[in-house]
Amino acid sequence: MSIAATSTVSIALDVPTRADKQAQASRPSAVRTETPAVPDSIPDNAVQAAEEALNRALEKRFPSNQRLSIDRDEVTARFVFKSIDRESGETIKQFPTEEMLRQIAQMRDVTGLALKVDA
Repeated sequence: MSIAATSTVSIALDVPTRADKQAQASRPSAVRTETPAVPDSIPDNAVQAAEEALNRALEKRFPSNQRLSIDRDEVTARFVFKSIDRESGETIKQFPTEEMLRQIAQMRDVTGLALKVDA
């Protein structure tokens, strides 16, 4: 089964290239930080526009009592996609799951404890 949408929404992401990463890796530093999984530079109105366009396209193709919600997790800065019941507001499915978000946050905390220092 394939999903075809009639609306197109483009979100430009400022993602480092391989050359950027190699240049960063070659620079000496006391502590190296990872690039966040999702850039903070994506405006909320762009995410909301994408959510609305996807909901319109999905409703036309697959009429149901569900809607798509796209949020950003404050702790991990990752996008969270939820299928929500239109009548009750109950979350039916979520990706990544709450458990996965907790694990990601915990890994970041542990990674922050181990610092790599170049001599």
